[in-house]
Amino acid sequence: MSTSLQKKIENVYVKADCVMQVFVHGESLQATLVCIVVPDPETFVQWCNNNGLQGGDLAELCKRADVKKAVLDEMNRVGKDSKLKSFEMAKNIRLDHEPWTVENDLLTPTFKSKRPQLQKFYESEIKEMYGQ
Repeated sequence: MSTSLQKKIENVYVKADCVMQVFVHGESLQATLVCIVVPDPETFVQWCNNNGLQGGDLAELCKRADVKKAVLDEMNRVGKDSKLKSFEMAKNIRLDHEPWTVENDLLTPTFKSKRPQLQKFYESEIKEMYGQ
């Protein structure tokens, strides 16, 4: 998958109210895209409450299947509104409550995602999302 297409999709998905950071991953041998999503720690618990998903702090909410489904649905709603094609939409996500920072080497000093580092950091989660 081209980096420009990844960035295009990420720029759409980050518009979702519940999303602060997103990393889109696609593999040539897989039919779908997957994403690592970092929810906005300042608004995510309230977003969950507003969507009938009460109970728990940020870390606990990120582990729940119903919350993951709600976030994916919201991201794909924003994707549809932004005219993403069906093959450009993620079919699976993983929520991570730890933001990416320059200090943990997942962002550049200008706050851009470091793709190779993100891919390596989330390698096991990506494989799991693809059922490998």
